[in-house]
Amino acid sequence: MILRVRHRVERIDNDRRHEQRRDRRGEQACDRGLQRRHQEQEDTVAAQEISIADRAAATGVGPRLEDRPEGRFVSAAINGLIGDKLLSERPQLAIPMAIRHDGRDVVPDAAGLAAAFPSATGRLVVFLHGLCESETAWTVGRAERGTSYPEELEALGWTPLLLRANTGLPLRENGVALTALLRETVAGWPVPVERIALVGHSMGGLIIRAAAAVAAEPQAGHPAWTDLVTDVVTLGTPHLGAPLATGVGHGIDGEGLRHGGEFLARRFGLSGRTPEVRSRLLG
Repeated sequence: MILRVRHRVERIDNDRRHEQRRDRRGEQACDRGLQRRHQEQEDTVAAQEISIADRAAATGVGPRLEDRPEGRFVSAAINGLIGDKLLSERPQLAIPMAIRHDGRDVVPDAAGLAAAFPSATGRLVVFLHGLCESETAWTVGRAERGTSYPEELEALGWTPLLLRANTGLPLRENGVALTALLRETVAGWPVPVERIALVGHSMGGLIIRAAAAVAAEPQAGHPAWTDLVTDVVTLGTPHLGAPLATGVGHGIDGEGLRHGGEFLARRFGLSGRTPEVRSRLLG
């Protein structure tokens, strides 16, 4: 008798525990459902806010990221990391390949080039930066040297063209963009172009190589830009490849620029302190 009562009590307790576990599972499922709905609502609101921000950005409402040096620095870094996604999903944030002057893109036609370069010469030296950088990378070390390579070359009769590129795009895509830009520049340059020197830092050197492999007809009445190239200088460029881990994070530390200083000094007759050579001249 006592055993039968004990067994009934145990069954009742087991049934209660089972019901409690079932209730807890139901409550947890309900909580998960509520959390999912809450997250979906938050995602919907966020998507609406992004859509509104995109439309506002497209109309030029509010301050632009490009209006300040800090914003341009951030823009270059982000484009270097996810530039391909920006171009497809947020094109207004993607950096186009362009000649830069006073923090702005230069329109590569006769009027735009003449306005940006009133003292244009027939010798152009094109500077292209590396991964996650911008045209300001070429001023690294200026405080120490008192000048920069573009400024020294300008004093020797060259016209420096500082480019900015979306370094998050594939090399071939950037090569095509560089070819198109130089083709337009040669056609719209204020004076006949006699000579072009290309200087690339890190990834910029790879983009220059990619551009040389792109076939493009010159504009009518103008020579092909490739026929005008007399010098190609690459500084710290991984021509044989480099693990991504060793490239990301270096930013504009300027190591490749400083290490290539001696070669630039010898090739173009520049002055100043010139450290160890780590450059390569491509024929």
